[in-house]
Amino acid sequence: MAAQPQQILSNFALRFNELPAPRKMGLAAAVAASIALVVGLFLWSSTPEYKVLFSNLSEKDAGTITTTLQQMNAPYKTEAGGTLLVEADKVYDLRFKLAAQGLPKGGAVGFELMDSPKLGMTQFQEQVAFQRGMEGELARTVQALAPVESARVHLAIPKPSVFIRDKQQPSASVLVNLHPGRALDPGQVQSIVHLVSSSVPELSPNNVTVVDQAGNLLTSKNDAESARGLNASQLDYTRQMEGYFAERIEAIVSPIVGPGNVKAEVRADLDFSESEATSESYKPNPTPDSQSIRSQQSVEDINNANQAQGVPGALTNQPPGPASAPLTAQPGANAGPNVGAGQTQGGGSSRKENTINFELDKTIRHTKEPLGRVKRLSVAVVVNYKAGGKDAEGAATKPTPLTPAELTQINNLVRESMGFNPQRGDTLNVVNAAFTESKVELEIPLWKDPDNVATAKSLLKNLLIFGLAFYLVFGVLRPILRDMVKPHEHKKSAAETAAEAALLGETGEGGAAQIGANSYAEILALVRGFIKSNPKITSDIVKEWMAKESDEGLNEAAILMLALDPDEAAEVFKYLGPKEVQKLGSAMASVQNVSREAIEAVLRGFHDESEGRISLADSDEYIRSVLKKALGDDKAAHLIDRILQGNESAGIESLKWLDAASVAEMIRNEHPQIIATIMVHLERDHASEILNLLTERLRNDVMVRIATLEGAQPMAMRELNEVLTQLLSGGEITKKTSLGGVKTAADILNFMGGAVEASVLANIREHDADLAQKIQDSMFTFDNILGLDDRSVQLLLREVQSETLIVALKGTSQELRDHIFKNMSSRAAEALKEDLEAKGAVRLSEVEAEQKEILKIVRKLVDEGQIVLGGKGGDEALVG
Repeated sequence: MAAQPQQILSNFALRFNELPAPRKMGLAAAVAASIALVVGLFLWSSTPEYKVLFSNLSEKDAGTITTTLQQMNAPYKTEAGGTLLVEADKVYDLRFKLAAQGLPKGGAVGFELMDSPKLGMTQFQEQVAFQRGMEGELARTVQALAPVESARVHLAIPKPSVFIRDKQQPSASVLVNLHPGRALDPGQVQSIVHLVSSSVPELSPNNVTVVDQAGNLLTSKNDAESARGLNASQLDYTRQMEGYFAERIEAIVSPIVGPGNVKAEVRADLDFSESEATSESYKPNPTPDSQSIRSQQSVEDINNANQAQGVPGALTNQPPGPASAPLTAQPGANAGPNVGAGQTQGGGSSRKENTINFELDKTIRHTKEPLGRVKRLSVAVVVNYKAGGKDAEGAATKPTPLTPAELTQINNLVRESMGFNPQRGDTLNVVNAAFTESKVELEIPLWKDPDNVATAKSLLKNLLIFGLAFYLVFGVLRPILRDMVKPHEHKKSAAETAAEAALLGETGEGGAAQIGANSYAEILALVRGFIKSNPKITSDIVKEWMAKESDEGLNEAAILMLALDPDEAAEVFKYLGPKEVQKLGSAMASVQNVSREAIEAVLRGFHDESEGRISLADSDEYIRSVLKKALGDDKAAHLIDRILQGNESAGIESLKWLDAASVAEMIRNEHPQIIATIMVHLERDHASEILNLLTERLRNDVMVRIATLEGAQPMAMRELNEVLTQLLSGGEITKKTSLGGVKTAADILNFMGGAVEASVLANIREHDADLAQKIQDSMFTFDNILGLDDRSVQLLLREVQSETLIVALKGTSQELRDHIFKNMSSRAAEALKEDLEAKGAVRLSEVEAEQKEILKIVRKLVDEGQIVLGGKGGDEALVG
């Protein structure tokens, strides 16, 4: 049942009065900040969204529009560049209302000047107003072009004259202000020229001048294109023809050599001249049979009657002369009537005329040459080498050139495709060469894109505000208020707390189930009782907390240790290693001013994790007892030594707590075999530091013995441990079995510097070359990453921090860097390259330290079986 409001307020007031003054002030400040933040978020979320009403306004138009918006009581904002912003839901409504008032007017005034003529305006004023309106309309039209931001047009129109000799031509000039980064191509300039010239009567395009805002003359009368008589359309047609032929060539050759393996360039010389010709031809001396008859006329005149003949007059009436008989006469020649005077014997006449007109063989030819005919083609074709394949062993082969027969075939295909005409002067050149791979332009990374950066900043700002508000409300106010409204409880004494703790301990799991309702003192008593009886389990939980990636687990472990008594904490520290003790001790020293709520949260978290864990009997004694009963004393002895190795090495274990210099000073004069036996029981990095402090001769001897060490007799280990125990004042007798070997020596060498490592390996190689090779095969240096496959490198990169990788790559070979870069995404590789360049010089010791950290990760992945060291053979070889 919910508490009454009065009871809640009473509990709140009582708890608030019990708080110290600083905490009261902090609570008041938190409440005030939370209220202010909530109010600010509410106001920020209720702020209307603004959108652009007009942009690029002139100062005059901007002032007029803002005045009108103030009269309309419409809120607005101004930005640079003549931009006005209004509420998003009112943008279009305000645009309509302002348009009804003729706003914005723009930079130029058009024919609206003629809408309201003034009374008494003279003809000159009307002419000037008309010219101003025409200039404004032309300026508005030019501004409609995409590259033009604003424009001004000036017209020079002469006064009409009735005298032809005094007649002048109009002219015009256009000033265009272009958008930043934009330009007008020659075609657009010509369009402006013709637009203006077509709008003004009798204005020639040659009298129009276009200038940009930088003072550059855009209409040059003597440009190269004008001199050649070429215009933009002719140039476009030339490019189209060249592209057409190039596409045809690539289309027919690509199926043979593959897409992207052929490039063709065509230069077309086109004739844009226009010519017409008319010719007449006649066929010379045709035969009648081959001609067509046009007309034919025949006249035949025959007259058989005797008629008077001769010239009228006396001469014709004279008698004929004496007859003359022929010497020989035909019989009957004189027969017949007598011929009178003026008559001829048997008189008659005949006349024939025949006229034939033939058609003339005439040919009339009218020839008109087309525009843009091809005068000459020059074609260049380059064909890539044939792609290499794989040989019998699966290795990639190099690209090979085409054979002469293949080149001839391609050459013939190109000739037919382009319509090669030697009379026209066409040329063709086919070349076979290897293409070079062009570098792909890298895209801008997402985190460098200006749009993404602005979006990320805005999102981060909003997340920060909401996160802060969420933390203040749920992380500060809610716990405080919840604690304030709880019923006031009487503080129990230590005796009462101990009694309850004992009672809860006897009740077992039933009492532990109600831990959520216990106070701070009660939960502390429960945790201390558990730790006192189960220090081993407590140390395991502390180790789990310390193993977390973040520092939160380490801080919780430090707070838990500080909440215990010194004797209780000491019992837990007995089960921690040297490095764990050092790490936890440093964290405990840095903990200051921990609140009671934080300590209680840690205690409750420990209690939750400790539930369900129980402490078993001594595992070592249990194992000994079981094995002896199962196998007997003799058979179980060796197996017990292997299973429980190092569990009784108190003397050697004590060396782990000493610094490297102290251990090196202690064992400097001992036999190398004893030193090797001690080194294999220490941590690898600790052993490496100790060996670095020994002389070179002794260090090399010890490394040889570590590499050849295959085990130690239990009695010898007991004696060694006793000596170390006496020397270090105390400890149990240890019992060691087989340790050391080639792998241990290789692990120690991995932590040494490059110079020392090379010296040790050289000395071992002098004594035993096979042993040195085994050690080197078992080692893994930073340069050996080059031998890892791509999958192993990718797994390694997931475990390595970026800063560690940047420092470790300093001074490495470019081949190793490329091997790492190719196993990263293009963006990540580009970012890593930039960080490497920006890092600058780094100390060699820092580089080696980071490389050793990466080698630790490699060894961990190898031990886990996630990656395999290539080329090592044996158990680490890959099996397909």
